[in-house]
Amino acid sequence: MQPIYKRYIATVTIIWAVCFILLIMAYLFILVPQDMVIAQKAQDLAVKDMELKHAIDADSEETKAKLASQLSGLCQSAGNYALSIDAASKLAFDVGQIAAELAVADFACSVNSQELVSSITDCNGIGMMALTVNYKSSFNKFAMFVNKLERNRPAIFVDRFSIDNRSSDGDLHQVTMLIKVFVSKVPFTSEMPGVKIASSEVSK
Repeated sequence: MQPIYKRYIATVTIIWAVCFILLIMAYLFILVPQDMVIAQKAQDLAVKDMELKHAIDADSEETKAKLASQLSGLCQSAGNYALSIDAASKLAFDVGQIAAELAVADFACSVNSQELVSSITDCNGIGMMALTVNYKSSFNKFAMFVNKLERNRPAIFVDRFSIDNRSSDGDLHQVTMLIKVFVSKVPFTSEMPGVKIASSEVSK
């Protein structure tokens, strides 16, 4: 009887081991993927629920007013750094007003490229406009000129400048500046700000 009992125990052990292995394989290859599918479905459902909530909220007047306010704020912020196309076309005139206000001599201003607005790599909505400005003035008026440009909104950047102090006109020096400004190729709002010239007293 002893050998039969041992064979019985061995057979039962093997059967249990096989069943245990089958259970583990079923868990790994059937239940775990199902859990992942269920989790993904739950996540997709949460996303759809959020989209539905946003769609419902977007239809409310309060949400529309909030979105309009946020858009207006973004437009005003963008307007501090970029000119509209219309304002850019008048930039040389606006810079000339600063020159007239400071009473500099022999003022001249010209666009640096054949196109009014040059493209910026990887930037479809914003371009760059560059102008060369030449005039004669004292160092004091040159500093005031640069200050007025940099205080403007939208911002006008003085990219580089040179001063030749070998002029024969007394204390006047030949100044050459390259100024640049960002230009929006698409309107932010129905009315874009132009160049606002900061007022200050002109020192003689």
